Amino acid sequence: MKKKSIILFAILMIISSVAFAQEKVDRMPKVSGFAQIRYDMNFDKDFDMKSNTFFLQRVCVNFDGKLTEKLSYRVGGDFVRQPALTDAYLKYTICDAFTIQAGQMKTPLSIENAFNPAFDCELFDYATVIKQLTGYEDGITGIGALGRDIGVMISGSLFKVENKKGESFDLVDYKIGVFNGNGINIKDNNNRKDIIGRIDFHPWIKELTITGSYQNGEYINDSVRKGDNNRWSAGIQYKSDRIVFRTEYIGGKTGYMDYDILNPENKPFNSTGFYATAGYWFNICKTQKLMPVVRYEYLEKDDKIEKGAVSYITAGVYYLPVKQVNFKLNYQLIQPEEGDQSHAIVAILNYKF
Repeated sequence: MKKKSIILFAILMIISSVAFAQEKVDRMPKVSGFAQIRYDMNFDKDFDMKSNTFFLQRVCVNFDGKLTEKLSYRVGGDFVRQPALTDAYLKYTICDAFTIQAGQMKTPLSIENAFNPAFDCELFDYATVIKQLTGYEDGITGIGALGRDIGVMISGSLFKVENKKGESFDLVDYKIGVFNGNGINIKDNNNRKDIIGRIDFHPWIKELTITGSYQNGEYINDSVRKGDNNRWSAGIQYKSDRIVFRTEYIGGKTGYMDYDILNPENKPFNSTGFYATAGYWFNICKTQKLMPVVRYEYLEKDDKIEKGAVSYITAGVYYLPVKQVNFKLNYQLIQPEEGDQSHAIVAILNYKF
């Protein structure tokens, strides 16, 4: 029996070697990454400074490569955060309409969660509602998953068309996956898997995206924070060489065993929030670009708390001297429904390699 197993293993290895040899693929991994060096100044309502500090927001390194023409991989980490591993997945592309990937990856909840925060986000970071309700730095569940989870996801693009400029694009992009529901580098601790999906529609205009996503699942963080972990979003984005406009609404239903007088029936938290971002690119000289940008955000973590919502108004500039480096300078006004407002000034330098 042992001899047969060895022979079978050898045959499989030979078949695999022949299959790989038939494809002329450069299997050397491509190393890339980015770093964010940030300076924060925080002020009270009277603009008296409360704190100021330099810090590294993210230092990410990724290894991307191909095992065959259709089979690719990514392994990535963030050296600022713990644990450091952020991405680790295999992706098999059968065709444009169908790709399957397995491992640890960004979940398809919301359009902005998929962005690279250093270069795709127009301001110093994701919108607050994105961080709070897409499993990035969730203040309700306590899951700090960096917008990622472990699971299996299929994706694809459908219905290719061509615009008047002769540019081809797909009318529909989709992603749907099955995930643990408890964040990165963590085994599932219940018998329920989270289903998360997103669909993007480009209605015969390449620059325009109408998007919607949904998550249905459960989580267990501790004896108090457990139960439903449902999220939904709807949004629209217009992004051209000059104009950027994006807005999304995100809602959530979160189980929370809160044994105080405010929640005697242990009802789940209902959360709502949205953001709207607008910017315009100006070309400076031949290679440099500058974008004035504004964003309005609103977040209500729990609708049972009267006057518990917070709004944020952020304005600033996004300066791109070269493709590999950018600088963002932002002012933010933070306005809780109850309590004093505060102010922040954020400067962040990003570079990629």
